[in-house]
Amino acid sequence: MTTETTQEIGGATVDTAGDAVVERFQQQWKVIVGIAVAIVAIVVGYWLYTSMQQTKNEEAAAALARIRPSYEASEYDVALTGKGLPAIDGQDVLGLQGIVDEYGATDAGKVAAMMAGSAYLQLGKSAEARSMFEAAQGSSSPVVIMGALNGLGACAENDRDFAGAAELYEKAAAAGAKTGLEARSHVYAGLAHEKAGNIEKATEAYRLVVKKFSSSDMSQPARAGLARLGMRID
Repeated sequence: MTTETTQEIGGATVDTAGDAVVERFQQQWKVIVGIAVAIVAIVVGYWLYTSMQQTKNEEAAAALARIRPSYEASEYDVALTGKGLPAIDGQDVLGLQGIVDEYGATDAGKVAAMMAGSAYLQLGKSAEARSMFEAAQGSSSPVVIMGALNGLGACAENDRDFAGAAELYEKAAAAGAKTGLEARSHVYAGLAHEKAGNIEKATEAYRLVVKKFSSSDMSQPARAGLARLGMRID
C-alpha cells in the first residue's frame, strides 16, 4: 500500500513521496552510470594493454632476431649484452638480458629469457641462469616451458642435486608431452637418476624412450644407458 504525502510550500502543493522516489532513482542511476563507466574504463584499458603487448612482442621479436646470430655462434657474452655489435637503423642492438629487462612480459621476451639462461649456463653462471629459466617458465609455449625446465635441471646438476635435476627433467618431459620433443628430457632424467644412484628410475626412463621413441635420435643414448646398467633391451 502506498501512502500519499503532500506538503504545501509557497502556496503550491508538492508530492513529497514522488520526490523521494525520483531522488532514489537519481541516486541509483548515478551508481549504475558509475559502474558502467568503470566497466568501460576497464575494457578500454585492457584493450590498450593487450594492443601494447602485441606491439611490445613484435619489438621484442625483432630485437631477438638481431641478437640471435651471436647466440648461435656461441658468442655468449656478446649475445647477453649486445656490446660491440654495430647499430641497426641507428639503434643499438639489445642483448638478451636487455630484451628480458624491457620485454620480459611478452612471449618473445620469454624466449629471450630461455636463451639468456642457456648463455649464462655456458658461462658457468648458474645463479643468473636459474633466474632466466624461471622467468621463461611463464611462456605460453610448451616448447619454451620445456626448455626452461631442462635448463633448471642443468642448473640443479651443476649444484650436484641429481635427484632434483631428474625431477625437473621429468617435468620438462611432461610439459612437452605433445610436442614430440620430450624424448631428450626423458634421457636427461635417466642420466640424472643414474648419477643419483637410482638405477630403477634410470632404467624406467631409458626403457620409455626405447619403446615409445624408437625412431628418435635419443633412442641410441637410451639403449646405451640400459647397456651401461646391464639391463636387457626389449
